[in-house]
Amino acid sequence: MDYALCEAAQHNMEGITRAVTFYDINCQYNKHFWVQVDQSRFLEMVPELTIIPGIGLWYVHGHQDSCYVWYASNFIEGIGQIDGEIMETLWAQLNLISPAARGMSSPHRKECLDYQMNDSNFCKMIRMKRTLCRKYKLAKNGMSESEMAFNRLDEAAPANFKTEWLAKERIAQSSRIQDPAAMDVYEINIKKAPSKKEIELRLLEDGNAHNAAPSHRSVATWISMGLAIEEAQIALLIETLETWTHSPKLTIIPLPSNLGVTSVQQAVSLQASIYNRTRRQMMQLEPGQAQLQKYKPLLREQLKISTAVGDPNARGPRNESLAWFWSVDVNLGGPNHSWNEEYRWKEEIELVQLEMEWTCNFFLWKAAKWGDQMQESLVKGLLGHACYSGRQSHMYSLLAQDAQAAFQELQSVSIDADDE
Repeated sequence: MDYALCEAAQHNMEGITRAVTFYDINCQYNKHFWVQVDQSRFLEMVPELTIIPGIGLWYVHGHQDSCYVWYASNFIEGIGQIDGEIMETLWAQLNLISPAARGMSSPHRKECLDYQMNDSNFCKMIRMKRTLCRKYKLAKNGMSESEMAFNRLDEAAPANFKTEWLAKERIAQSSRIQDPAAMDVYEINIKKAPSKKEIELRLLEDGNAHNAAPSHRSVATWISMGLAIEEAQIALLIETLETWTHSPKLTIIPLPSNLGVTSVQQAVSLQASIYNRTRRQMMQLEPGQAQLQKYKPLLREQLKISTAVGDPNARGPRNESLAWFWSVDVNLGGPNHSWNEEYRWKEEIELVQLEMEWTCNFFLWKAAKWGDQMQESLVKGLLGHACYSGRQSHMYSLLAQDAQAAFQELQSVSIDADDE
């Protein structure tokens, strides 16, 4: 592994001073890599090359929670939206011939695997136009979705917090190689909003309590008692409706597997009913535009239970965005994942556009190279070689023309969000 990395870092790397490596155990391997290079007589690494370690998204969720923000590709600047998996994506192609290759001799198996991989590489090359067009559409759609989540967070966050977060982000990105723990600023650290009891105690600083005489109770005490009675009425109404509308055949059996889900759903339903009734009463007071923008209507699809809150490092919710009420005047304590999502999608669009340009240049270069070989074959009188070289040159010219036309058309029209 050390030898392969050192040799790869010295191949066609002129002018490149920054590289990102992905390895399943990079959190441990990178700690001792430079020590191994210094102690070996056969290993040599380019001294001016900065290596940023990363772990593929398929494996990073099986590591410690701290490895997610330290090594996941979501938090590495300049690489866009990638999963960091290379060899794993080729296993499906090799599975097609693996049964037949079991009984082959070693030379035969090697030739068969080489042929299969060469065919896979050729198919990927001629389908590069379709692949890049699909990636560009996904990047545009991802950019629009992440921008909406970012704007909600940006509107709710105070200006001084945003300035502090940007400063923390710059420090973390510049210090991540020497101290990976600097990336801990990206960890979700939600500060819970004050509870109703805490607000009530804050309003009752003058010493009035619920057990005081009615004539000595403050207005805040009466309002709090009234809200408690109204919440109890809502809970009783929900329980009554569920009792009369659910038949015995549809009653949920209280098994251990659904006790937690049922209790959470009941709590969410109760709190949503309280919020909706409170908002209707607030609308009668004709609130200002700022209050209407802050306390929006609560939709049914926004009440789905999401693991992105309880376990933000879990596998799956990478591209999910939380409902608006999760970003209402909440101090996250550091840069949020929504900030990274927008930055990564911006980088992805830029990288895909560069890949489009590189693809066209590669096809044109191959066409010119085969054209030169055709001329050399004609001079030497090798008509068969000349015909084959001319056919290859014509094929790459057509690939370049087709790719250029498709890329120009794609970038000149607006991308529909539902277009796949």
